[in-house]
Amino acid sequence: MKRDQAKRQQWQQHITQWQQSALSQRAFCEHAGLKFSTFDYWRRALIAEQSVENKSASQAQHPGIALLPVQVTSAPSAPTGLMLRSPQGWELRLPPEVKADWLSDLLRGL
Repeated sequence: MKRDQAKRQQWQQHITQWQQSALSQRAFCEHAGLKFSTFDYWRRALIAEQSVENKSASQAQHPGIALLPVQVTSAPSAPTGLMLRSPQGWELRLPPEVKADWLSDLLRGL
C-alpha cells in the first residue's frame, strides 16, 4: 500500500512538473526520460481519482442531496384561437384564422 502511495506521489510530481513546463506531454516525457504511454496512464488515473475525491467531498458537504433522474416531456400546447365568455355563462370559441372585421361585427351585435 505504501509502495502504491509512493508511486502515486512520484507520478503526481511528474505531472505537476509537466504542467509547470511549457512543453507538450510528449516533449516533457522525452526530456524527462519517461515513457509517454505510462505518463498518460498515470495522468488519466490521477485525474479520475481526483474527480472521485471531489465528488465525495461535495457529497460530504451536502449530505442528503443527490441527483435524481428526470423525464422531460414537451409542454402541452397552448390553446389557440379566442374564447369569449359572457357574464350569463355562455362561451364562444373561435379559431385563430377568424377575420378581425367579422369579429368586430359580431361583438357589436352582442
